[in-house]
Amino acid sequence: MQRLKVPRIRNGVPKARHAWNTVITARGDRLPEARGALRTLGHVQRTGFYNVLAMNADQPETFLERLERLLPDHPELAESIASIFTAERCFDFSDTSEFESKAREVGLAWAPRLAGKSFHVRVHRRGRKRTLVSPDEERALADALLAATREMGNPARVTFDDPDAIVLIETIGGRAGVAIRTRDEYRRHPLLATH
Repeated sequence: MQRLKVPRIRNGVPKARHAWNTVITARGDRLPEARGALRTLGHVQRTGFYNVLAMNADQPETFLERLERLLPDHPELAESIASIFTAERCFDFSDTSEFESKAREVGLAWAPRLAGKSFHVRVHRRGRKRTLVSPDEERALADALLAATREMGNPARVTFDDPDAIVLIETIGGRAGVAIRTRDEYRRHPLLATH
């Protein structure tokens, strides 16, 4: 008889079992296929959330290109993956204040990349329901980025209609990954998560 793997629970929330830099959402009942195929690109784990895998990808900056090179030989992989998020930076947090401080620090370091451009912020939270309220966190970071780009003399603007970039934050329990994805990246990589 096969033992079931039970996700570790902390404060009532399943959490990823390792430090991840990539989040993969599988389609329907295709999680086992996605997990098996992705193992060639890094360490993959279930997260305890439905159809969500966390991965510590080797060289996350080239992960999508390497994955796309596998697709011709493994068409089932494209059929099993709904979306992929690769983080440029990751951090751990224990409460709302720490999350906001670290997200703001990462975001403000990237303000020059958004200067003069249109953008919006998306926070996709898994777990920490009472700790993080996604719309509040999105608004707070967007406001900080708008102020920073204004101070630089090249103000950005928030839009949800075909923005130049999207600032994405994915959380699983007490870990967050942050990335800026451009319109061009979304066109080149259709599996990228937009949340």
